[in-house]
Amino acid sequence: MTGLSFTGETKKEKKSVVYCYDFPIQESDIRRGNKVKDRNENNAGEILDIDFQNQKVWIKKGPSLLGHHPKSVYFLENFNPTEESIFNFATWILNMGL
Repeated sequence: MTGLSFTGETKKEKKSVVYCYDFPIQESDIRRGNKVKDRNENNAGEILDIDFQNQKVWIKKGPSLLGHHPKSVYFLENFNPTEESIFNFATWILNMGL
C-alpha cells in the first residue's frame, strides 16, 4: 500500500497509539490484523482497520514506533511452497514459452 498520508488523527489503545492515514485508490491485499513493514523492511505496526471506499487506514503502533510515518507499507504472508507447487509453476513457465 503506497501513498500514505498521515491525517493527524490519533487515538490511544492501551500502550499503543493508532494513527490514521489517507491513501489513493489502489488494490491491496492488506487486511485488518496484518503486521506491516515499511520499504526498509522495518516493522511499521499492525493494521487495526482499513476502509477502501473512503481510502483510510488505521495503523496501531507500539511505543518504539511512535512518530514513524511511512509513505508505504507492505505485508507478506508466510510462503512455504510445496515441491508440487514449484513443479506446477515451472511447468506453466515452460508451457508459456517464458
